[in-house]
Amino acid sequence: RFEEVPLADHVKVIETDLLGVLYGSYYAMRQFRAQEYGTLINIASVLGKVPSPYYASYAAAKHGVVGLSAVLRQELRENNLDTIRVCTVMPTSFDTPFFDHASNYTGHEVVPIPPVYEPVKVVDAIVRMATDPEDEISVGTAAKLSIFAHQVAPGMAEKMMGRNAHKEMMEKAPVASDREGAVQEPVPEGTEVKRSA
Repeated sequence: RFEEVPLADHVKVIETDLLGVLYGSYYAMRQFRAQEYGTLINIASVLGKVPSPYYASYAAAKHGVVGLSAVLRQELRENNLDTIRVCTVMPTSFDTPFFDHASNYTGHEVVPIPPVYEPVKVVDAIVRMATDPEDEISVGTAAKLSIFAHQVAPGMAEKMMGRNAHKEMMEKAPVASDREGAVQEPVPEGTEVKRSA
């Protein structure tokens, strides 16, 4: 639960996942304005649109990325700068070492919420945004369905997401010891693109 995770871990997630994007966006936008064109692609998450329990700081950071990107698009639109695009990519669960690197204070193994997709889908979406920009794109059918459900019936979607996440992470996942993961320091394992590699 939120209050059981060390505050330093929450802060580090915000620094990495939100402030890292803010810094990158700041310098990219300065360059794009100077050259009068460019495409900024920010990586958020389906959790930037639909909250999920046990991911408080991650979801907060990704909501921030979605909001930052939307504000940048508004500023560009109001200044008639249609040669600069800001895209937000929102993946769902993918087969990467993300879950192996995560800090974990739940008492259970960190597992992705199914369905889990191949990482190449995210890569393809990013490449597509570079050549054919869209404001936002969700990657994975589960992301599309979750975001749509949240737009239509937010209360019901949040209840379903919460129940499903709790079931997968706290009821089905095997018992495991708490671990700091790679939040504060890098870890040597999990350097491959795919988790199951």
